[in-house]
Amino acid sequence: MKTLQNYINESLVDDAKELFIKVISEEWDENLYKKLSKKAGVFKPNNQQLFSFMKGLFNLVEKRKVDPFLNLNWIDTSNITSMYMMFKGKHVRFNMTKWNTSNVTNFTECFADAFVLRNTI
Repeated sequence: MKTLQNYINESLVDDAKELFIKVISEEWDENLYKKLSKKAGVFKPNNQQLFSFMKGLFNLVEKRKVDPFLNLNWIDTSNITSMYMMFKGKHVRFNMTKWNTSNVTNFTECFADAFVLRNTI
């Protein structure tokens, strides 16, 4: 299985690589997101990669380094089979309205104790 770093290096254009590396390393710049989000192409994570990516985003939101109302519709979630506890206890304000969750078989406690803003999922 490829690591997220390998996926970034092999599959994404240079601008998108920079975006993901900044998110993962928590060296976030909101202007960078705005500039690169349209260039990011498609991110096809596996379960662990998506969980790690979301955890990093939640940490950045809590530190007020990233806009909590990000549009995350460019993430291709069609490979995801489990969202077990992914948003448990979190404030979900990201726009994920176009996520394909048809292959998810485990939503156990996905939104347990979470605050979900209307029209985000």
